Amino acid sequence: ARITLARLETERKVAAETHERLDAEATRLMEDIEREQDQKLEAEDALAHARFELSSLPVLDEARNEEIEAETRRALEDARTRLAAAEKSADEAQERLSQVRAQRRASEENASAQRRRQSQLTSEIDRLKGEMSRIEDAITLVGRLKDARTAEQEAEAALQEAERAVDAAEANLNTTREAETAAQAPRDSAQQDVRALEAEIAGLHKLLRKAEGPKAPPVVERIRTQDGFEKAIAAALGDDIEAPTDRSAAMYWGGASLASQSLPQGARPLTDVTEAPGELAARLAQCGVVDVADGERLMGQLQPGQRLVSVEGHLWRWDGYIRTPDAPASAAARLEQQARLEAAEAELPALAATYEARETDLVTAREARQSAETRLRDLRQAIAPAQRALSDARNRVSQEAQASERAAMKRDTSGEALTRAEADLAIVNETLAMIAPEGPAEDEAALETRLAEARTMVAEARTAEIEARGRLTDITRGREQAAARRDGLERDIKTWSGRITATEERVARLIERRRTTAADALAAKARPEQLAGEIETRSNEVESLEAERKRVADQLAEKEAAIREAEQAARAAANAASEARENLAGWKVKLENAEGRLEESVEIARNNFQRTPEGLLAIAEAGLEEETMGEFTPRDAERRADELRRSRDQLGGVNMNAEEEAEDLEERLGSQVTEKEDPVAAIAKLRQGVDALNAEGRERLLKAFEQVNEHFKALFTALFRGGQAELRLVDADDPLQAGLEIMAQPPGKKLGTLNLMSGGEQALTAAALIFAVFLSRPAPICVLDEVDAPLDDANVDRFCNMLNEMRQRTDTRFVVITHNPVTMSRMDRLFGVTMREKGVSKLVSVDLQAAEELVAAE
Repeated sequence: ARITLARLETERKVAAETHERLDAEATRLMEDIEREQDQKLEAEDALAHARFELSSLPVLDEARNEEIEAETRRALEDARTRLAAAEKSADEAQERLSQVRAQRRASEENASAQRRRQSQLTSEIDRLKGEMSRIEDAITLVGRLKDARTAEQEAEAALQEAERAVDAAEANLNTTREAETAAQAPRDSAQQDVRALEAEIAGLHKLLRKAEGPKAPPVVERIRTQDGFEKAIAAALGDDIEAPTDRSAAMYWGGASLASQSLPQGARPLTDVTEAPGELAARLAQCGVVDVADGERLMGQLQPGQRLVSVEGHLWRWDGYIRTPDAPASAAARLEQQARLEAAEAELPALAATYEARETDLVTAREARQSAETRLRDLRQAIAPAQRALSDARNRVSQEAQASERAAMKRDTSGEALTRAEADLAIVNETLAMIAPEGPAEDEAALETRLAEARTMVAEARTAEIEARGRLTDITRGREQAAARRDGLERDIKTWSGRITATEERVARLIERRRTTAADALAAKARPEQLAGEIETRSNEVESLEAERKRVADQLAEKEAAIREAEQAARAAANAASEARENLAGWKVKLENAEGRLEESVEIARNNFQRTPEGLLAIAEAGLEEETMGEFTPRDAERRADELRRSRDQLGGVNMNAEEEAEDLEERLGSQVTEKEDPVAAIAKLRQGVDALNAEGRERLLKAFEQVNEHFKALFTALFRGGQAELRLVDADDPLQAGLEIMAQPPGKKLGTLNLMSGGEQALTAAALIFAVFLSRPAPICVLDEVDAPLDDANVDRFCNMLNEMRQRTDTRFVVITHNPVTMSRMDRLFGVTMREKGVSKLVSVDLQAAEELVAAE
């Protein structure tokens, strides 16, 4: 009941922790949903803005535009025709007036005024030509705009190609991961087979390991039998199988040259089924293999020294000794172990080759997977530069288009002014040419009126021609700009629509996950209360059971006391019975020995002296044999016999199972030694692995430390415009156990630790360390929270310059949380929170680069 109560309490704690974890997971998912919805709202705002701009653009009616362009060209031709007619009329009027004025004296004042006007117009024409020469050629601007648009298309194609390469690399990575997973299981299986076989071989080696003794191995290691005859060989040789053939040993085989007798009919010599040293030839030739049914029948035909055995392990000896397979035979086990050892050693190379092949396949698959991961990482890193290149190309297209428009406007304005100045200069020149000292008298006022009207018509026609040409230019430029703007807006709408669709899918998945997590959290919330009720019930049961246990424990103590008393009485009785049995056995042994000695004495007396023991006793008492007895009297013999009997009794009884117990202990000892060596070897291997990991960790740590330290030194000097700094490992010789200390020396100060510096210096030093780490191993994103708070304006500018350099040198996206206007002005995009209505906040983002382009365009 207590175990159940403890288990229920554990389940209640686990259920409470599960509820908290699921609740936290649901909260996190809700935050993710809100963040994704904010991103969706932002994308929808951008999409709505793009659609509004697209809808606000005038509808491109190519037929209408071509019709308007044709009408404008016709108007331009009409204006040019009227201009030619007006110029012709003006020329005629001017010619006529010149003729009239030729008839009168040219006024010097008029000539002087015309010359001054001529000088002014000439200067104005030179100035306008200089300005036009400084304006870029239209062909150059159009070429640059075309090159920018070509670069934009190439950047967009490169980005699409990079995205397709990333998708292909991800598919390849998934394939390589599946291949590695598929290669892992065969390799582990092959490794397990090799290790199992090696462990079996090692165990067999330990079981067959010979004790310290002669240098020559026992013949059991040199005997090879046909399959199934191991027990027959073991029964034939017995414990003699442990003897070597070395003659310097205490016991050895040496029957190579002994003659052998023929076996009974039907017995097969063991030499036919065994390969053994020649010293065993005589023994094996005198041992025959027969069936179990023929053993006892042929045993009576055996010559002295001959034996019969069966493949099951029976033994029939010439002297009538018979041994069955049920009797323990360590030699047979050793032969079987020797045969298994050879078979296992023969199997090991094939299994090892299979394991090496599986290992090679696994290594190949792992290398392919690592190569795929590296390629995917490189391709993902290449997407950001392609996106930046596309953005730069689009900015360049916009800049070149604006530059082309500004140059065209300036060129048109200057051209019109130059045309008017040249026309005025031509008029002045013509006026000067018409001035003559004499001429016929005519109605000069009428001619002048006619010339003025002609000039007015020329000016009006020229103005109409300029306006028509400007309208044609505006129409052509407007069509190109509207088409480019429409294409850009359509691309933006497609991009934002894709983002909204992806965000909606992510939000749907997050909502589904949150719904599942909320359901699990609700189920987990009810579980602790249910377990609490069950715990209370179990607690009541435990209390009742505890009272019952105490009562039963008291009864058990009483019974145990009675049992102990009974056991003590039983032990005393058993001891007494054991002593009685030992005394009885001792007296029986003494009686049997005495009877045996009596029979032996009777036999000796009869054989040697042809008398009975009584007769010899009589002779001894008579002193007839005094001379032969010497000083060794019968009393001494009796005393000596008593001493020998006491020595024999002190040896104790004979343990008939000692050999079996010794073999059992030897087998257990061998298995325990084998089991001990396996964990010892595993511990040694683990220690080697730990040492290798520590060595590799030290090497990597020192390499990374040196790399970060070099970057830190350079960045510190760049941020502080001088000074020096370094990182040091302190408090231990082992890099894995050492601490890290920052030693810095700003310009004009002493070398010291970080805690001796001011807040701004500490902030710049920490920023240098962070950037040094990012240069050594760039991360996808870095968040800097109020890093510039303790910095003044000069240091903020240095910090921003360093941040811009880090952005160019790495692919890391930096998110800076700040209130400093200098830092905000240097960012690419701003995110802020505004409260349009009380209690209602909204996230607002501003693209500073796009805002600058809009301002420049206005």
